[in-house]
Amino acid sequence: MSVSNSNSNSVGGEKTVKTLKLPSFIYGFIYGVFPKFYIRHLNKIGAKIGKGTMFYGQVTIDETVPNLIEIGSKCVLTNGVTILTHDWIYPILQRKYGSIPDVFGASKKVIIGDSVYIGTNAIILKGVTIGSYVIIGAGSIVTHSIPDNCVAAGNPCKVISSLDDYYEKHKTESNGES
Repeated sequence: MSVSNSNSNSVGGEKTVKTLKLPSFIYGFIYGVFPKFYIRHLNKIGAKIGKGTMFYGQVTIDETVPNLIEIGSKCVLTNGVTILTHDWIYPILQRKYGSIPDVFGASKKVIIGDSVYIGTNAIILKGVTIGSYVIIGAGSIVTHSIPDNCVAAGNPCKVISSLDDYYEKHKTESNGES
């Protein structure tokens, strides 16, 4: 985002516009209030975010290597969700052990399938694939891949139910209360 300065100059008949670089917390606020701008920004810089995917509140996507992020269509990411493609642990290991293998600190792809709900404050770590039709519980830390058609939660996140079982259980509960 750039803000025009009214003191623009004309150079060789071409108008130049000075821009004002905003602090990152301002972008965070703007993207939290207007998540469609954030999704558009992410797609522009190389992430792949499918149609109908929505961010509710402040969602943080690692922009270090944006082409390593793929989020399918019709997903819902809620407030506080963080997706990371790297971990930056290698400086610590390097200080302690000297030379370390390249595998430490390496960026890895994160793939999220279609129709996935990710609950508040969940963290998705590098190298994870989440299948389609998945519910990730609030506060979960997803350290490994999650298959299609399930409900997963916890730290570390693990499958707790199939989506069919979850649906049947809650359908029955809601019918009993009517």
